[in-house]
Amino acid sequence: MKKIIDNKLYDTEKAEKIFNFRQRRKTGDFGNFNIYSWFNVEVYKTKKNNYFFYGYIKDSLDNKEFLEVVSEENVKDVMKELDPDKYIKLFGDIEEA
Repeated sequence: MKKIIDNKLYDTEKAEKIFNFRQRRKTGDFGNFNIYSWFNVEVYKTKKNNYFFYGYIKDSLDNKEFLEVVSEENVKDVMKELDPDKYIKLFGDIEEA
């Protein structure tokens, strides 16, 4: 997927996929009820050290997908929570408690 954001091209085919996880996101509403769906989210790093999330619903007939720019801090927060070993591999050592 390609998307231009703030006059920069983000392209899943040219960036490096560094992590993936599942995330629940709001996809609609029905009156006072919000509708959520689970997305497969891939974290990418560009050659210029920018990060973005690309997400999609697997086996969706609606082809729901998104691409959003995120900060390195946001990526770190997600990885610290979901995969500390991958975080250490990509961003360096952490002091022992």
